[in-house]
Amino acid sequence: MSKKSTVLAAQERAYEPQTLISKGGQTVDVTADEWQLLPTTSKGWKFDMSWIWDASIPDLDRSHMLSVYSHYASTMAAGTTTTVVSNTKPFMSAGIPELVTLRTQWSGLPTHQKKSLYQFFTTLYKLGYREYQYHKDFTKANQNPEHSKIFDPQKGTLSEQEFNSLCASLNLRLQLINWQVEHPLEFFQSKEKFGKIRAAVSNKLLTAIVRRPIQLAMLKWCDVLPVGRRFNDPRIDPSLEVGSLGIDQLQIRLFLAKNKGRSWRTAPEKYPISLNTQNSDILSSYKRLYMHGVRLLLKQNGCSTSQQELITAISDMPIFISLDFFSLEIASQNDLNALFTDKSRALHIDESSITSSMRHVRVESNRVDRCTVTSNRIRHTALTRGAQANLSPIMLSKITGVTVHSTRHYIDLDYDSRLMIDDLYAGSEFLAAVFSNPLKQVSNNKDKVLDHEFNAVGGLRDKQNCISCSAVMGRPVGCYGCDNFRPILEADHGKVLELAELKLEANSKKLLSPEEKLSVEKLVKQVKWIKLTINVCNQVLETRHGIE
Repeated sequence: MSKKSTVLAAQERAYEPQTLISKGGQTVDVTADEWQLLPTTSKGWKFDMSWIWDASIPDLDRSHMLSVYSHYASTMAAGTTTTVVSNTKPFMSAGIPELVTLRTQWSGLPTHQKKSLYQFFTTLYKLGYREYQYHKDFTKANQNPEHSKIFDPQKGTLSEQEFNSLCASLNLRLQLINWQVEHPLEFFQSKEKFGKIRAAVSNKLLTAIVRRPIQLAMLKWCDVLPVGRRFNDPRIDPSLEVGSLGIDQLQIRLFLAKNKGRSWRTAPEKYPISLNTQNSDILSSYKRLYMHGVRLLLKQNGCSTSQQELITAISDMPIFISLDFFSLEIASQNDLNALFTDKSRALHIDESSITSSMRHVRVESNRVDRCTVTSNRIRHTALTRGAQANLSPIMLSKITGVTVHSTRHYIDLDYDSRLMIDDLYAGSEFLAAVFSNPLKQVSNNKDKVLDHEFNAVGGLRDKQNCISCSAVMGRPVGCYGCDNFRPILEADHGKVLELAELKLEANSKKLLSPEEKLSVEKLVKQVKWIKLTINVCNQVLETRHGIE
């Protein structure tokens, strides 16, 4: 029997369509040797299905397998579908395995394969194949226990030093950009030029809004409005939008990353997010640069447009756009409007590009040799700190976009014990590095850190790193605990401590706004760092005097 006859016979028994529409909007022929679920390159967009036509797979099993894989392709993200197919493929090469075979192999399987097999049989059962109930029950009952990665030094919450280093690196990259320069069109076609600016802005936004890369990849300019304006989106309650704050800031409409059964950009989050003034300015500067590039492209193609027409034209264009756009031939504004719509995927960069660019941000760590930052780690950090600050599960969910149920892993931890361990571990590791080569004096005036009486209390490893520092209390209080600060052994750090404690006492008595509360929390930590520095300075000096 030919491949096509086999498929048709299976379809006749199972009443399956020969084609399906993927969640990404692609028409997929289930008889094809390759399934493409997305129109452009992205995570899981295309994968091999030729193996399912092997003659050793019984026709009925093949039909059942196609039912499951088709269901995933139609209702789930492309990455999820690809994962389930690739993880179950080794066990389906001769058809759906008997339960006894599955039991025999189970103990030696890695967690990701056990999870995908459970998903496969659960879906098969839900699609009406009740004979697989025992497969479903067995795979569900025998999953590996999940171990929390919240405090994993490689994949979990970033330490305070790591997070501060991340923010400093992101800020420095953006501060080095001259937004006022008018670049030629070739600039926007270059991965090393406009591509780096696009990456710097996406990294900063990913950190600021604590969301997944796919959610940034979905963004269009129509998703960014000044606070106080309405999105006029029937899917968002107007009372939940950001009202006027009396200052110039932007708000962003985001779409759910895990929107089972829903199409691209059809499930907005309940609450738009407001950006602070700094991040609003960055995004506004990026938009002006972006618009200049679009204007240059239109001009090269003989199409002139006014500022207002350009603003309207780019509203449905992706914020993080593929550089291929700047090499297109666009004869008129109508061509531009036809290319981009509210639901179009055209020329959006894929989520893997955003993920990859974040992994290249240099972050210093006192725990690991190479600290790699991901959106998951940023989310772990935000949830951990939020839980330590006693924020409610609802507020944590609103800040990070995760479900209220998912926040329980962070709420249920014993944070007093964890904070004590962090203070001892991070403090001893940091100060060991600081005093491995202690300072007796600072020779270069530009590298001095002065106290409030203009006496030197330390020096800098690299003064360039301080350009991006945004410590709320400033020098010298904010320098203690920073890996770029080198305390002078015989300096009077006690005076700095007195000043910090006076500030802390004065601010603690005020009725504080949320931002001021964060400032006080930071002051509490700085007081700890100054005390720790004083103790270690005294220990080092006592040891030296004893030797002498």
